[in-house]
Amino acid sequence: SESEAIGGFAGEAVAEPALQLGILLSVTGYLVFIQPLMAVIMLGVIVPQLVFVPLMQMAINRRVRGRIATLRATSGSVIGEGTPQEIMTRQSGQFDTIFALNMGVFELKFSMNFLMNFMHQLSVATILGAGGWLVVLGRTDTGTLVAFISGLAAIRGPWGDLVSWFQAFSVTKAKYALMETSLAAGGRET
Repeated sequence: SESEAIGGFAGEAVAEPALQLGILLSVTGYLVFIQPLMAVIMLGVIVPQLVFVPLMQMAINRRVRGRIATLRATSGSVIGEGTPQEIMTRQSGQFDTIFALNMGVFELKFSMNFLMNFMHQLSVATILGAGGWLVVLGRTDTGTLVAFISGLAAIRGPWGDLVSWFQAFSVTKAKYALMETSLAAGGRET
C-alpha cells in the first residue's frame, strides 16, 4: 500500500513547490520593495514556522513509520502460530498501538495547524501595530499598510500549500525507505 502513495506524490513533486515558491517570492519581493522595515517585521513573525514545522514533521514521520511497521506485523501475524484466541489477543494489542499512533499523528497535525494559524494572526496584528505606528510617525502611508495586510493574505495560501507539500514529501520519504528496506530484505530471502 505504500507504493501507491509514493507514485501519487511523484506527480506533484516538482510542480507544486515551484509554483508556490514563485508566488511567495513574488509577493515577498513586492512587500520588501514597498516597505523594507515592515517586511522585516513580517518575516520575523513568520520565520519561527521554519523551526517548528520540520520538528513537528519529524515527530509525525516517526509515528508513521511505527504505524506502518505495526500494520506489517499485524498482517504477518494473521497466519502466525498459536491458537485463534492468542492471535486475536496479539492483534488486538497491535490495533491499539496503530490507533494510538494515528491519534498521535492527528494531534501533531492539528497542533501544527493551530500554531501556523496563530503565527499568521500574530503577523497580522504585528503589521497592524507596527504599520499603524509608522503611519502615525509619517514614515509610511495607509495604502502601504493595506498592501501588507493583503500581502499576508496572499502569502498564507502558498505557505500552507508548501507546508502540506513538505508533509507529503516527508511521509512519502519515510514510506519509500520502509518499502526499500522490505524489498531489500525480500531479495535476500529468495
